Amino acid sequence: MEKTDCTPLSAPGARDVRGAFFDALRRLGRTRPFEAISVRDVAREAGFSTRTFYNRFRSKYDLVIRYYALADHDAAQRARAGEALPPWAERVRDGLVRFRRDRAMFAGALRDAVGPESFATTFLSHACRSTSEHVLFATGKPLPAALEPVLRHYYAGFVWVLCEWLESPSPKSVDAFLADAVAALPSPLRSLLLPPGDSAVPGPSRRPRAAAPRGCRRAR
Repeated sequence: MEKTDCTPLSAPGARDVRGAFFDALRRLGRTRPFEAISVRDVAREAGFSTRTFYNRFRSKYDLVIRYYALADHDAAQRARAGEALPPWAERVRDGLVRFRRDRAMFAGALRDAVGPESFATTFLSHACRSTSEHVLFATGKPLPAALEPVLRHYYAGFVWVLCEWLESPSPKSVDAFLADAVAALPSPLRSLLLPPGDSAVPGPSRRPRAAAPRGCRRAR
């Protein structure tokens, strides 16, 4: 019998319910491609109703981005409470580790859909918002408006190269990918995101190139 828990997101134990859905998606992803997994499949695997799922997530793409963003959300909450914010590069590395650990699922999420509700577009928006928030916490000042399109352009290229990295049969290491990402930072962003003395990094084997975040599906 399906559980009918309708615990609100802010209530104690809400994260456990969300975690159950994500764990279910991960289990299903071991045996079938992401595009073949439905919300009903995820809810059944988690032991909850689809209504409970939609009380928490808009779609399976929203489920994936909420999982990915959880660590960023926790870091921001600690920063608001007065704790030191981890360096930007460290936060990016933590995200890359999560991508690498569930490589097939994230690659499927990036490849499966296009448009405003796609995981690629949602991830791009999250990355821009999280980085702008990081600048505010780290410097005490908001990201200058003139740098907002620069940041979005940078992350559009990041998403494109992330797709290729996740789909590569022999991907480079997390640290090598991070070095490329740091080296590709435009100078105005570099001065805001990297602590003094951290600007020297290995040269990138390929700089992220600008591309609209439309998933990994390419013409053949």
